Amino acid sequence: MNPRKFLTPLPLLFLVTLTPTGLAQDDFVFHQSAFDSPYWADGTSNLGDFSRVRTEFDGIFQVRFFPGGGVFDQAQILGGHCYDNSGQIVLEVPNPSGSPFLTVTLTDMVFDLNTQIFDLDPGTGEFEDIDIERAFLHGTALVEEPGQSPVLIELDSLSIPTFHLRDQGHIDYYSGAPDLIFEVPIEIEIPIQTPTVTANILLRGSNFGSNLHNTPQPLLTVSSVQAGMVSIATVKSAAPNSVTWLGFSKAGLGSEFIPQLGFHVDLIAPEQAGQAKMTNNTGGVSWTITVPPGLLGDTLWIQAVQLSGKTNVVIDTVK
Repeated sequence: MNPRKFLTPLPLLFLVTLTPTGLAQDDFVFHQSAFDSPYWADGTSNLGDFSRVRTEFDGIFQVRFFPGGGVFDQAQILGGHCYDNSGQIVLEVPNPSGSPFLTVTLTDMVFDLNTQIFDLDPGTGEFEDIDIERAFLHGTALVEEPGQSPVLIELDSLSIPTFHLRDQGHIDYYSGAPDLIFEVPIEIEIPIQTPTVTANILLRGSNFGSNLHNTPQPLLTVSSVQAGMVSIATVKSAAPNSVTWLGFSKAGLGSEFIPQLGFHVDLIAPEQAGQAKMTNNTGGVSWTITVPPGLLGDTLWIQAVQLSGKTNVVIDTVK
């Protein structure tokens, strides 16, 4: 991906908006801390049990809270982009007499997670007993067994069982700290099947993320989006009299470094929508764009950026 694409106008211009729910809502993007998000990987196979390995997951995920502007009593994880910080996890079934009976190497693993709306305890911010859907976006599993040819499995081809959270997760918006904290325990089962190997790898850990909730941030809002219709994207409270770009992704939330900006935007493979514009004296700017009919049904992520910072991410499916 060429990061310069983010600063190059596209011939097709379009926008996204928040899906109406009938409820006031606040959307927050949480930047995951790898140091605070350790995972343990182990599992079983027909050749024996895997030794446990520790790793860390980095990434970003978006959570919608209800009702907006107050103490939240419901939430929904809209999506994420969580990846192994080491780039490679090597799991082995040990053989006391020599080479491992089995080695599975997980490389460039990236997964998404989302939920339906669930209840929060408005007094403590705790939640439990929710179903979390996970799906691999990227990565491979290389299966190696002595005397057999190696087998490479694309992780995004696997069907991952729904995880039912019984332990407590929580959101901390009570302590008065500048960060809004969101933590959710996660388990991921990775089924491995080759002509000679049947295995089940289990990742257990916790996604811990923060959002500068009490620090004023530029705000992006988008009017109703429909294929073939006009939509308006508006930025408020950004740096005044500054160049502002509108970017989008069809791949989802992510962490992409843009050299021209000097920081990471919160999108995978970001590209530009519309022309760059200057904010006014109060830090406001807007774009009016016709949504191409061919985008009907596409899920899109959108964010505005300046050299001094970035807005929230808006997500929706074009209707």
